[in-house]
Amino acid sequence: MAKRYTDKSGNARDLTEKQRNFCYNVVSGETLFDSYIKAGYRLEGKRATAQAKASHLFAMPHIQDFIKELREQNASLSIWTRDETLKKLKKIADDALEAAQPVMRGRDGEACRDENGKIIRGYDPPSATVALKAIQQAATMCGFNAPIETEQKVIIEMPDIMKEWAK
Repeated sequence: MAKRYTDKSGNARDLTEKQRNFCYNVVSGETLFDSYIKAGYRLEGKRATAQAKASHLFAMPHIQDFIKELREQNASLSIWTRDETLKKLKKIADDALEAAQPVMRGRDGEACRDENGKIIRGYDPPSATVALKAIQQAATMCGFNAPIETEQKVIIEMPDIMKEWAK
């Protein structure tokens, strides 16, 4: 697919094969550096130079336009959007919570009631587990989980001469 853009001189040009491949790689989730190398650009000199060139390429308006177009195409092909997924998880959780507390029924099929006339509900652990899993997944997708804290201990041995300077 030849994608046209206007260069700085006002001339209409097509994206090169490398530019298109770079865009495809970016949209597929590769880092800018990996997208740059996988697209066929050579690593000349230091890695930092290639990273800078990849960033420069990524910032070009015609590259941004093509990446945006590819992302829109991917979104239209998605089976479920994020919102649809969250709605489905909510429905699963709601249905499972309802099933987790079924109404107890007597032999006549009527709901059992306590001495105050309140309907007695049972408890179904498998349904409660399904509800909990759906809620946990939705919380993870929404970023509701607290950050995981880790503790690291670093010991730095200073040479004797530096210990003298530190005094």
